[in-house]
Amino acid sequence: EALGLLMLVAEHPSLGVTELARRAGLTKARAFRLLSTLEHRGLLAREAHAAVYKLGYNALLVGNAAREQIELIKLVAPHLVALGEACGENVIVRVRDGLESVCVARHESSQSVRVHTEVGNRRPLHVGASGKLLLAFAADDVVDAVLARALERFTSTTIVEPDQLREELAAIRAAGYAVSLGERDAEAV
Repeated sequence: EALGLLMLVAEHPSLGVTELARRAGLTKARAFRLLSTLEHRGLLAREAHAAVYKLGYNALLVGNAAREQIELIKLVAPHLVALGEACGENVIVRVRDGLESVCVARHESSQSVRVHTEVGNRRPLHVGASGKLLLAFAADDVVDAVLARALERFTSTTIVEPDQLREELAAIRAAGYAVSLGERDAEAV
């Protein structure tokens, strides 16, 4: 429960105890006790003037330790820089986590116009080139689970029809790559 609250604050900073308790499915008293413990450990900080929570300084220790301990991140780091410099664009690495993709590493380009993705950013697998690529090569039970859910529409080009997504996944498998034209953000083409 405490880690669930920590993740909620990481994904939605500046929420108060009432809203955090509601989103976590906890009583307000239980949420307050857990938040207080996380605050005492320095993982969360409460802004006294607004009574809302944000990550504390000790969360940096956890994040930096993860960056150093996750082998994939260490392995791809030099390649991200080389690829980013060669193409002059942002380069990200996303992995599948359940029915979502999560950004685990990135290289930021110096272009004045670019799409910005934070490490830790999550999105459904049916959205964007990287998510669709991961989905196209995932096990059949993962594809079936994604297609069994309502596919959220982010823009007018987001694929939300299961049959259309199946066709797109087949095309991605055949081509070996995926393309996204404004599926998550209409301005990212």
